[in-house]
Amino acid sequence: MKKITMHNSSKNHLWAYFSVISLIYQNHPLIIEMKKNEIMDAFDSSNPYLKNAKIENFLICSDGKPIGHASVILDKRLSNDVAMIGFFEAVDLVSGKHLLDEIKKYLKLNKIKIARGPINLSTWQNFRFSLSEEVPPFFGEPFNKNYYCYIFEKSGFEIAQENVSLVDDLQNPLIENLKKKYLNNKKQFTFLKLNTLNLEEYKRDLYALAKQTFSKSWNFVPISFKEFNYNFKNLYSTIDDHFLYIVKYGDEKAGFLLGLKDIFSKEIVIAKTMGIKDTYQRKGIGSALFYLLSRDALEKGCKKIIYSTLRTDNEPIQKLLNSNTAKVYRQYKTFEIHI
Repeated sequence: MKKITMHNSSKNHLWAYFSVISLIYQNHPLIIEMKKNEIMDAFDSSNPYLKNAKIENFLICSDGKPIGHASVILDKRLSNDVAMIGFFEAVDLVSGKHLLDEIKKYLKLNKIKIARGPINLSTWQNFRFSLSEEVPPFFGEPFNKNYYCYIFEKSGFEIAQENVSLVDDLQNPLIENLKKKYLNNKKQFTFLKLNTLNLEEYKRDLYALAKQTFSKSWNFVPISFKEFNYNFKNLYSTIDDHFLYIVKYGDEKAGFLLGLKDIFSKEIVIAKTMGIKDTYQRKGIGSALFYLLSRDALEKGCKKIIYSTLRTDNEPIQKLLNSNTAKVYRQYKTFEIHI
């Protein structure tokens, strides 16, 4: 017999949620570890995001055994009739559909008009569903069972955003063009690679750049500096293992790029996030940053680069898609429903 219950964020709730994760991803131990770490950070009482949010957790059990989970998240910085659905997992189609049906009843009862998901707290954290499991996961990407999108679509949700990750060889014909952009921009811009020695000096600059760059993004929430630091605390502690660059024009900070060394394959580097101020776009800064990442990753033994979760309607991304070298690695969807 299946039963859905609501829970506050407690140790008992987390252990039940962990058992769902372990059941669904039993063939992906690193995914289990990544998801558990994400969950513990998200629901930890020290997470400053929780001061701005109300969270209701839904757990579906079959004969007392947890088989699915989802959270409804209300962020007071968004409109009070908008909710997010995050931390969604289900062992099968029927359980997932049952879970969403119950959540929609809850949303309607609480006069919520719009629900978006999957979003694990906010778009500053993990969000989106991946569409396939055919290729191995990579560090930092959303990875889930391939039927999750189908569950949302069958529950009346519509696509709000589509993304794609691309893979390419680091040694490819485009790298010489990127190098030219870097050498040209180096004459007027300063490119810095951040590490444990200089990171502290630039944390507020990274925060300001990220806020400004992503302020027009779908479901954007203007998080505090404290929240920003909490979100990236694990990255900060391992920054020398990864690639983080900041670009300056005189004293002004113009942009940044975050690259991650993959934990699943030593041969892969991931271009995770890039932000460039509006006034400095279309000047070749992005190309210059990609060159630096490619150059430094090659020196560390990487052979391939994954451009992570890119907007498919982005013009530079379209150029990559149309190139002869970059190939689609995985696709993603995010959803919205009007209750």
